Amino acid sequence: MFPQKSEKTAQKPFGNRVFMIIASADENDFHKHLDYIHYNPVKHGLVSTPSEWPHSSFARFVALGWYASNWGDIAPSDVEDIAHE
Repeated sequence: MFPQKSEKTAQKPFGNRVFMIIASADENDFHKHLDYIHYNPVKHGLVSTPSEWPHSSFARFVALGWYASNWGDIAPSDVEDIAHE
């Protein structure tokens, strides 16, 4: 059910760290981490919505049906529960 790690991702230290976090989590924790990752640019004032961040995997997860295209227009409650700054 979890997205597969690509060789390209494994070569990047950041991507590898994110994969390790996700690989060790249960499904609920996995979804919370995705929410955190996708909402983080909004939280830090870089964009108004997750879909505006050009470097995000958000559009891929929308296409897969995991998110509504307007997700994150209003701050989701579960992103505040994760403190990974």
